[in-house]
Amino acid sequence: MTSFENPFDQHAIAYDAWFDSPEGAAMFAIELSCLQQEMGFIAGQWLEVGIGSGRFAEALGIGTGVDPSPQMVQLARTRGIESCVGCAEALPFDNAFYDGVVMLFALCFLSNPLQAMREAHCILKIGYRLYSR
Repeated sequence: MTSFENPFDQHAIAYDAWFDSPEGAAMFAIELSCLQQEMGFIAGQWLEVGIGSGRFAEALGIGTGVDPSPQMVQLARTRGIESCVGCAEALPFDNAFYDGVVMLFALCFLSNPLQAMREAHCILKIGYRLYSR
């Protein structure tokens, strides 16, 4: 693998399929329950940064996502999530547009987490929230 290849591109289908296994389904259910308890009701226009295959966004009612992996973006679109290719450090969205931004399991994959947080702050409406886990 060269430094330019994204492992999520190479393994998108296998990654997503793991959630259909008994272990993956159980883990997803536990993680989703925790997220729902912590985040509460999601209202308005939300964005998931690092949407991956869109499983969590779909279950949480988040309608928009961004991910650097074109293959993951395609999977998210099959779940009805409006998704685009992009990176957290340079989000391709208008300032003060979203009611909420979530970064679920994405921070550990970012080259510049502080810049990603700045970008998320810019696209949030004033008084709205960023949720990261």
